[in-house]
Amino acid sequence: MLDALAIPPRMLLRALDDLHKVAGQLGELVESTRVLPRTEDELSANIVLLREDIQELNALLRPLIAALAPIPVELRDVDQTAEALERSMAQLQALLKKLPGV
Repeated sequence: MLDALAIPPRMLLRALDDLHKVAGQLGELVESTRVLPRTEDELSANIVLLREDIQELNALLRPLIAALAPIPVELRDVDQTAEALERSMAQLQALLKKLPGV
């Protein structure tokens, strides 16, 4: 019988605890909304700085890229020369095998 009388106050205590937790979370939410505009401004400023850095980097890299542009053509020439040398070496080795005593 006494347990039946104690249930409503326990439920009320739980409800008050839950309400206290929700109030604390609401306080955190209010603080977050207060800080959000400042955070957005900082992020926007950082994005602007990042864009400027990228533009500077592009300006620095353009001459380097232009200077390196002929390299693939030169590499193709070197590759063709190496292949020609390999063919010549193979022919020379074939001729050497035909010579007696070599």
